[in-house]
Amino acid sequence: ADEVFKANSKFFAVPWTTSGGGVAIIDLKKVGKMPDQTPMVTGHTDGITCVEFNPFDECMVATGSRDCTVKVWKVPEEGLTANITTPLHSFVLPKKLTTIGF
Repeated sequence: ADEVFKANSKFFAVPWTTSGGGVAIIDLKKVGKMPDQTPMVTGHTDGITCVEFNPFDECMVATGSRDCTVKVWKVPEEGLTANITTPLHSFVLPKKLTTIGF
């Protein structure tokens, strides 16, 4: 099964778009209704299959996709205020992955 919801003590991450590969990274301190334009990390060309936070850096998250790529992102300490479209690193794999880890 796809691992598509992850959390640490600061944020939770969940795919926000069904086909484009966007992931919302939500600050756990924010409560209430989400804004209409939720900022997210976005850069995959197909759906997200897995998400994982770095256990040593709560602001670093990796995403894996059906587009056969893994992307590593750095979320600002205060959370996302705009989309991030450029990952720290991007890796192309020979096939789709269903799990990632640090």
